[in-house]
Amino acid sequence: ATKDILGIGDYCTVSVESVKPSYASADVYFSSSDTSVATVSATGAVTAVDCGNAVITCTAKDGSGKKDTMKVTVK
Repeated sequence: ATKDILGIGDYCTVSVESVKPSYASADVYFSSSDTSVATVSATGAVTAVDCGNAVITCTAKDGSGKKDTMKVTVK
């Protein structure tokens, strides 16, 4: 997990790295713990909405239960 600090209106993209070369952003679900702070699109684009903290979670669609998180702070 990594941490990003963004200003309101800023954005970043979550990249997916896997030992499987064919794995990509299309093979995972993205979600935000607090969409009033940061939203995330189906392709991993994170947008800072308002000040606070949120956790972006990336979960594998293959049912393996594998996931990772990224902490986002909006100032």
